[in-house]
Amino acid sequence: GWTLIQRRGDFGENSDLFYQPWDIYKAGFGNLSKEFWLGNEHIFALSNQKKSVLRIDLKDFEGHSRYAEYSGFVVRSEVELFQMTYTTYKGDAGDSLDHHKGVPFSTKDMDNDNHKTHCSQRYKGGWWYNACHHANLNGVYFRGNTTEHATGVSWFHWKGHDYSLKTTEMKLRPLDFAPDIEIPK
Repeated sequence: GWTLIQRRGDFGENSDLFYQPWDIYKAGFGNLSKEFWLGNEHIFALSNQKKSVLRIDLKDFEGHSRYAEYSGFVVRSEVELFQMTYTTYKGDAGDSLDHHKGVPFSTKDMDNDNHKTHCSQRYKGGWWYNACHHANLNGVYFRGNTTEHATGVSWFHWKGHDYSLKTTEMKLRPLDFAPDIEIPK
């Protein structure tokens, strides 16, 4: 099945739990039953074993859900600054990850983005910031609409920059995964 690599939600954690330095994002942090990041080294290892699919599930505070799936999802090694890429998108959330395709990971102490400002410091998360983002799933946890422009847990092509989502999950599985099917006798 799926391996969960990220979860956000209202679990009583600090709202800025995901504003962490490079080494913490590399190793992973949080609580597997609450909010967490699996770790860039682990995501690199998982996504390079076999061709993978990344599924992102998003929920808002009004009870609506959307998803995005990315086939051929790969995170490169630390030498390549955990650069992220994929081949195809499908889903009903809109392709907010497209803006981040092919860019390295950035954290508050490691500015690898393509903008004159430090996107990770400006938007308070670790992510594949470009110039700067259309998705900020590791941003500050707010409740719905926020005046903190683009700083929340956002997915631009669904809710815009000024809406922070209620829950997000990012999960990986091999592209060729086929569930066991029980054949009736």
